[in-house]
Amino acid sequence: MPNRSLRSRSHIGAILNTARTTMYAYAKTTAEKVAWRAAKESGMDLVVVYPAFVVGPLLAPQPTSSLRMIMAITKGASKR
Repeated sequence: MPNRSLRSRSHIGAILNTARTTMYAYAKTTAEKVAWRAAKESGMDLVVVYPAFVVGPLLAPQPTSSLRMIMAITKGASKR
């Protein structure tokens, strides 16, 4: 994600590379769009927080895509 502040008009979907979008990312983006619409329609304030990094024990038998990326970085792997 770029090192910049995002505003209510620039949800994370504008940043996602659609060729690499996973269903999880699609669901998160869709949910955020719905939340912004609901907040606007109801006159409520909305704050969306994008955590820089989430750390914790594995809850599934396979590492998540984020964990695989971190594992690749620590092993010196690089994708270009």
